[in-house]
Amino acid sequence: MGKTHQTPAKRAGKNPVAYRDERWTLPSDSMVVRRYKSRNHFKTLVEDEKLYFGAARKYHEEDFDDTEGQATDATRDAEEDGTALTTFAPAEYLEELRRNSIGRFFLNCWKLGTDENQQHWDEFGEIAIETTIGRLREAISYENQLYMGMVRYVDDLVEIPSVPEAAYFYKLLEYASENEFRVVVDRDPQLVYQPSKEPPDWDYDDSLSVSVDVGQLITRVIVRPSADDNLIQFVRDTLAEKGMDVPVKRSRLDWDKDPAPCRMVYGNQNMRLIAKHWDKLLQREISRTSMVWDGVDLVEVVPPGQETENFAHYEIHRFNDSDIPDPADYGHDYLNYSVAVRRFDEDGLQNEWKRGTAFS
Repeated sequence: MGKTHQTPAKRAGKNPVAYRDERWTLPSDSMVVRRYKSRNHFKTLVEDEKLYFGAARKYHEEDFDDTEGQATDATRDAEEDGTALTTFAPAEYLEELRRNSIGRFFLNCWKLGTDENQQHWDEFGEIAIETTIGRLREAISYENQLYMGMVRYVDDLVEIPSVPEAAYFYKLLEYASENEFRVVVDRDPQLVYQPSKEPPDWDYDDSLSVSVDVGQLITRVIVRPSADDNLIQFVRDTLAEKGMDVPVKRSRLDWDKDPAPCRMVYGNQNMRLIAKHWDKLLQREISRTSMVWDGVDLVEVVPPGQETENFAHYEIHRFNDSDIPDPADYGHDYLNYSVAVRRFDEDGLQNEWKRGTAFS
């Protein structure tokens, strides 16, 4: 039999929850995320202190991506033979549940890490709001059910959980360059579907706005490559009107080709770890670090109950001697992640740390 549907992990206070699926993980609080948008979106966010969430159905209707929130072929096959990860209803009911969910779920999207590329700027906006996952968790406020986590990129041969709230954290491999982090709102968490031939006649708007403390949220603002002085002044004026003293920087593509401070390096694509590939990535990250930074932490995060590394994700956190991270801050205790940290400087491996052991 498949595993039963798990409920979200509750966290003290107002912070949103991460869905407790063993293959859906939340990066460390210190991981940087950015939201790329137009100047109008930026101004609205700062002035109104609201984050925009787009309806999942818009992704289907306007972006022509009918796979959002749906199942892979492997998932449907597992549901048919009763071995699915979340077997709690007949296969036809689960298919109907996912199909109807596009009018109920709303998505807010960010990019993980501080790496930049021209394609992302061209596709998603001229201004990037920068924050960390920890700040985002603290700043956002919503009364109903809200989830957050990194997006996993898979092909149709990989089974994903059947339920919609989990399915919105998986996308096809063709979108992997987006390296996305998502916050997802369930507008009707108590709604129980009845199988029908047609989806409900949803009367929701195409978007909703969620309150956010912009002073807590925004750590920096980045403007697109080759931005003119007018755009930079627009950003500064918008922040000043709100009484915010936030650094405004040009894109790294204009001035700095050196390694970015933090990034996701592996684990969100297809959930198939290849040891040789991972070792090659590690060596590259270590060798690039010594040019600019004093040290680098290579962080492995494994969800609870996983005996293999197939569902792990890996983070790079570079630092200088004036701001050395505490390795105990990586991962999330309340989600029971297994965390291992390897710390390097220009002389090589300096120390290793695992949750529950000392790091000298």
